[in-house]
Order: sequence, then structure tokens, then C-alpha cells
Amino acid sequence: MDLALFITLFGSALRATTPLLFAALGGLFSERSGVVNIALEGIILFGALAAAVTSERIEFFILASNPDANLAWVPWVGVLAGIVVGGLT
Repeated sequence: MDLALFITLFGSALRATTPLLFAALGGLFSERSGVVNIALEGIILFGALAAAVTSERIEFFILASNPDANLAWVPWVGVLAGIVVGGLT
């Protein structure tokens, strides 16, 4: 196996497992405090879905009304929506 391919695969695996590692860490803290939370992956998925849908819908409606609009802030609104939905779940 080529070293460049190994480094690329390792980087991809690290990026893919980071959210699950954060969920596992949150589960560890909640379990140590006496609260059993079995829905951590579902909370991550609902937050990601809310972020993606919110970003896409806002971008669609803004571009429909003004095609020359600056949309650099739209992903941050999606992140905020994901945080809110994850917190409410």
C-alpha cells in the first residue's frame, strides 16, 4: 500500500469518526452522572438533518429573491439550527 493512500485513508477515517467520538464522550459523562442516554446517535442525526435542511431552504429562498446575494452566513444559520434541534431533542 502506498504511503500517500494510507495517509488519505487515515485522514478520512479520522474525519468520519470524530462526531461519534464526541457522542461517546458525551455518553460517558452522562453515564458517570447517573443518567442513561441511549439516543446520542439519533440526536446527532436530527441535528445534522436540521442544519442541512435549514441551510438549503434559506439559500433557496434568498437566491430566488436576489440571485446576487452574499450567502457566506447561511451555513452558520444551519449550524445554529442544528444546535437548537440537538438541544431540544
